[in-house]
Amino acid sequence: MNYEGLTEVGLTPNEAKIYLTLLGLRAAKVKTISEKTGLHRRNVYDALEKLLEKGLVTRAVGQGTMRFEATNPENLLSYMKEKETKIKEWLPELTHRFEAEQNRDEATIYRGIGGIKAILQDMLKTREDLYLIGSKLRWKTIPELKFFTPQFEKNRVKLGIRIKQIFDHEVKHNKLNRFELGEAKFFPKDYSTPIHIWIYGNRVVSLFYGAEPTAFMIKSQKIADGYKKYFNFMWKHLAKGKQSK
Repeated sequence: MNYEGLTEVGLTPNEAKIYLTLLGLRAAKVKTISEKTGLHRRNVYDALEKLLEKGLVTRAVGQGTMRFEATNPENLLSYMKEKETKIKEWLPELTHRFEAEQNRDEATIYRGIGGIKAILQDMLKTREDLYLIGSKLRWKTIPELKFFTPQFEKNRVKLGIRIKQIFDHEVKHNKLNRFELGEAKFFPKDYSTPIHIWIYGNRVVSLFYGAEPTAFMIKSQKIADGYKKYFNFMWKHLAKGKQSK
């Protein structure tokens, strides 16, 4: 058996080498273990102490000589169950810390095409429905995104992420405004702006293309819920546009 297999269950490489060596040697002195494993004696001592703590090695002293012996391999199962029990004990606190971190409000600025790609990838990772306000389809027509956007759309549909978009009037007759798993409505002409807002999960993104795309992302569930209310009001009072596939 290769010692790497034991590292997958939580043993260090040194611990794994020594344990496998002891299984074949029965009881052995540190000097012998060092010679067989090629490990420095100091490293052997350190690893043996850890194996003793794990219950995988026993120590015996006789005639002034200290010897170490591997315990029954079934003790590996006991060791794993002990780790599982400890994880279960820690789980409530770990979950609380994770949720507290997830709920913490944040603000991030993204710049350039790379920033847009990062946000689109975050949309897929979040796996929440998308709500877009004031889109002019720039993210589908920018040359630098001509390969990235089709792949994004393919993955979005595969993940079942639905999309609702309120487009600016300029793209009302553009065939690109049709999205699978999506619906579209359109602003009147007088309400066209260069600002685009993307809402998904607990994120709100304000995007301005200009000479260089710049996006400001707010991560806050309360703020995102507020923007969704604004979106739903606008959606309710706008005439229905083209229904996508």
